[in-house]
Amino acid sequence: MTKRLILGVFLGVVVVAALGGAAFWGYAAFNQAGAEGIRYRWANVSIELPPRSGPGEIAVSRDEGLPEIYSPSPGTRVPGLRIFKQVGVGDQIESSDVFIDATTGEVVHEQVRPEDREEFDAVLATLRFEGPDPPDVWPYSGGPPEQRRREVGSITYIEPEPASGIAFRYVLSDGPQGSAISLIISNGRSSRYIDAKTAQVIMDDEEWALDQVDERDREAFERLTACIQVAAQ
Repeated sequence: MTKRLILGVFLGVVVVAALGGAAFWGYAAFNQAGAEGIRYRWANVSIELPPRSGPGEIAVSRDEGLPEIYSPSPGTRVPGLRIFKQVGVGDQIESSDVFIDATTGEVVHEQVRPEDREEFDAVLATLRFEGPDPPDVWPYSGGPPEQRRREVGSITYIEPEPASGIAFRYVLSDGPQGSAISLIISNGRSSRYIDAKTAQVIMDDEEWALDQVDERDREAFERLTACIQVAAQ
C-alpha cells in the first residue's frame, strides 16, 4: 500500500499530516501588497482577512474535511474553513479557533481568547455565502494572474488568486518504487493529482480513483493543468 504524507510549505512553515480525514492546507500566504483584505473562497463560502506580515497573526486554512467532532454529517467529509491565531505565552502556545462548514457557512465551533475577540469578530463579519456557482475569476474566467508561477519537484504551475477557491498542496508518496511528489489541486469539491516529475495527471492508484473533478469545475481544472510545465533543467 502506498503511504502518502501531505507536505505544505507556507511562509517558511512546514506542515506534515497523514492523508485522510481533515487535510490541513497550512498557513495562508498573506503576501500580497496593499492594505486591503484578501478574500479566500472555499467550497460555497468566502472570508476576508488582512494581509499577514508574520507569525502570531490571524490566519486561515482551507480543509478538505472538518474535524469529525465538528462535522454536521459524521462519517462524511465536509469541507471547512479554519480561522485561527496562535501566540506564545511564556513557554505555552495559546490559540483561538473558529471552524466553519464551507458548504453552508455555519460556524460549527468557536473558541476565541478574550484578547482576540475584536479581531475575530471583524474577520467573521466578512464571512459570505457564495453558493455553489463558480466564482468570476481565473481559472473560471479571464486570464491568469501575473507573476504567480510556483515550482514543486520538477514542475512549475500558476497559482490562482485565493478568491478562486482553488488551493494547492504537495503530497509525498512512499511506495515500493521509492518516493515521489505529487501536486494536488482542490477546491473542496473537486480534486486532481499531478505527477511533480512529469506534469501528467494521475488518474488512480491501487486503492482509489484520484481524478475526481465535478463538471462545474472541469474547464477550470483543465486550464490549470494546461499551465503546468516541466521546469527547464
